[in-house]
Amino acid sequence: MKSDVEFDNFFLMGLPERKKILEWLEIAIPTTVAQTNFLNRVRKALETVKYDYYIAAIEPSFDEGKNITYKEGEPVAVGLTGRQWMQKAKVYYNHNHLKSGLALLEEGDLFKAYRVAMGYWSLEYICDDSSLPSISSKVGHEIAYSGKTEIGGFSDGVGNTFEIYRDKGGIALVGGFFLNFGKVNTVAKALRFYPNAVSQYGRGVISIKVS
Repeated sequence: MKSDVEFDNFFLMGLPERKKILEWLEIAIPTTVAQTNFLNRVRKALETVKYDYYIAAIEPSFDEGKNITYKEGEPVAVGLTGRQWMQKAKVYYNHNHLKSGLALLEEGDLFKAYRVAMGYWSLEYICDDSSLPSISSKVGHEIAYSGKTEIGGFSDGVGNTFEIYRDKGGIALVGGFFLNFGKVNTVAKALRFYPNAVSQYGRGVISIKVS
């Protein structure tokens, strides 16, 4: 278990960020079913996640011992089952009452909602058509190295690899990857995924609960 994690590669979702999301929700007007569904997910997430947490802001990689690490310019850690991701996320960090785990879908939804609230994305972009022009959108034709795909103000791999989250006692596969990112697989699209199934283009999202 690590006790010396560099939090430079994580983003702190705290009370100011949740307040920003609330302000945005008050003025957000959905125009499609997908937008309405996402806004409902965000409202539920605000009711569930009443604590501060760090969430990975770049994609994970493997070190020589196949442990999870976060370094820019490394091959992205893919090819694990959801259950394996839960195990690796759990042992990633445990120090000073801070414990890591595979992020909840609600934690990921809030991170996305915050980026919309900050103007990095539009609601239409993340829900209806992620092939629309986006700030610093650089999706290529193969898996880019960690920290090299900037979309929505962060280089966390959106559009480069699927995101894997915990959801309702199971696993959710969110977004798309470099070959099918756009109208079909949008930033906010979440699908149930078998815990023992392998995603060759999916990587777990780790979060660390603070309070």
